Amino acid sequence: MKKIVIVSLVVVALAGTWLLYNHFRVVEPPINKEQSDVAWSGKSVSGGHYGKVGIKDAKIFFQGGKLTGGYVTMDMQNITVEDITDPQGKIDFIGHIANEDFFEVNLYPEAKFIITDVKPDKENEFLVTGDLTIKNITQPTTVTVKISERNQQQFAEATLNIDRTLFGVEYGVKGKKGSDKDWFIYNDFTIKVNLKIEQ
Repeated sequence: MKKIVIVSLVVVALAGTWLLYNHFRVVEPPINKEQSDVAWSGKSVSGGHYGKVGIKDAKIFFQGGKLTGGYVTMDMQNITVEDITDPQGKIDFIGHIANEDFFEVNLYPEAKFIITDVKPDKENEFLVTGDLTIKNITQPTTVTVKISERNQQQFAEATLNIDRTLFGVEYGVKGKKGSDKDWFIYNDFTIKVNLKIEQ
C-alpha cells in the first residue's frame, strides 16, 4: 500500500512538473512564409495604390499559450503593386517608390518590426508595442495583434497605420517636393501583416 502511495505521489509530482514546464517554456512555432504576406496601401487626393512587400524572415514566440514576442523582416527590394494593370505602368511605379523619393531600397533593403512589449487585451488579441525601422530610422509603434483561425489554420494578424514622414519619406507631402497646389500624397499609409503559424 505504501509503495502504491509513493508511486502515485511521484507520478503526480512528475505530471505537475511537466505541466509547469509546458506553461513557462517559450514556444517558437515555424512561420510558413509562402502562405504569409505583408500588404501595403497608400492614398493621394486623387486615388490610391496597394500591393505586397516580401517577407525575408519572421518569428513569433508564445509562453503559456500567450503571445510574448517576435519580429518581421520585410524585403524592401521585393515590393509589388497590384492595382496597376499596365505592365509599363507597374515598372514605372515600382521604380519610383524604390528610388530616393520614397524608400531607397538599394541603400535600405530591409524594414523591420520587432516586438518589445506585449499586453493581453481581448480574447486572442494582444496590445503590442514594438520598434519599426524603415530607411534605418526606428520609431516606436503600438498595434493590436490578433491570433485567429481560418479553415483550421492559425494566423497572427496586425494592421499598422504609419506616418511615412517619421521615416524620412516626404515626397508628395502637401507643400513639399513632388506636390503642387491641388495634389499631394497623404502622410499615412497602412501595412497589414498576416503570418501563417504552423502547428
